[in-house]
This record gives sequence, structure tokens and C-alpha cells, in this order.
Amino acid sequence: MRYIGRIITTTKIDDVPDLIEVTSDSSSISEDTLKIPTLIIGYKNAVKLCGKINITKKKIKENLFWTFSKRERRSDYIADIEDFYGIVSKFLSKCCDYEYVDMISGSKEKKHHITEIFSETRHRKIVYQTDTMYYIYYPHERKVYGVAKSVLEFLGFPEDIIARKADGKISFLVDGEKFQYSGISVQKFMTPLLYYLMTF
Repeated sequence: MRYIGRIITTTKIDDVPDLIEVTSDSSSISEDTLKIPTLIIGYKNAVKLCGKINITKKKIKENLFWTFSKRERRSDYIADIEDFYGIVSKFLSKCCDYEYVDMISGSKEKKHHITEIFSETRHRKIVYQTDTMYYIYYPHERKVYGVAKSVLEFLGFPEDIIARKADGKISFLVDGEKFQYSGISVQKFMTPLLYYLMTF
């Protein structure tokens, strides 16, 4: 699993989304640039780890935040945890490169590229299928492509084109299956990326 957020605490936290790490290990905050949003729980803990901090500002530096513990100030703790989940959601959306490809009016090069992705069997792909769309996360390019199912049908592509070309390199997700990302707000095109991160 690859995490998209981190909470540093010495106490248990309930109902944390799977893609957010809860740890007592604070070694990551010594880095000049934190790779993922990180929240320190507890004013005393934050001061211990970061030195003097402004009690009215919850952002310490880029991607590093703090909040009071439940015992210190419960109302702030609850609100700040929710705010942090929102920060993680925005961080994820910025990391998710998405492109819709119109298989009718798109460029010849782009349409050929999508067909190659359907056909090639060297690299893994995560496909999230809704009633109207295929959202294809292609880790080799770190990108999600969106393709309309009706357009593929109109162009004569067989309905199971992705499945018949897969050769074990495709993971299918179908709209309606239970994929719980509680606390993290996601758009549909982000679903295959989240699945990939959880199974990485």
C-alpha cells in the first residue's frame, strides 16, 4: 500500500481511511519537503517535534500540520481531523493526471495510443467501469484515461475489448462494487488510482 497522508500520534484514532498512515514514527518530518500531507496530533507533541509553534496557526510548513489532542481541546481536534482529510483529498486530486480521449474527434496519435494501451500486455492497468465510461489508470505513465463506452461501441470495438486483450495484466473494478474510501472525497476517475495505491 502507498499512503497519501500521514498522522503522527501516540494514541489510537478510529475510522481513519486506509490510505492514511497512523504512526508514532516522526522521522519523516525531518525532511525539508514532505512528500505527503502530515498531521501531528497534540500541541505538546508538535512542540517537541518542531520546536516553538504558533498556537493560532495549524500549518507548520508545506504539507505539515498540527492539532490539539482530544484531551487538550476536543472540538479543535475533531474539526482539524476533518480539515486534514480535505487537504489529503485535494493533494490526491492534484496528483491524479486525468485526460478524456474522444475516440472520434481526438488526434490520430492519441487514439492510436489508447488502442495500444488496450492491446499491450507488458504493463499493468486498472480499469474502472461505469455504465458510460472506462477509466483506465496506466501506472506506466502515472495517468488516468477516460474513454466513453458508447463511442467505442459506435466505432465497432467489441464490448469486451479490454478483457480479451488483458492477459492477466488488467484489474477490473465495476461501478457498484464496494470500495470504501471513507473520509476521502474522490471523483470517479480517481477510483482506479486509489485501487492501485491500495494494492501497490
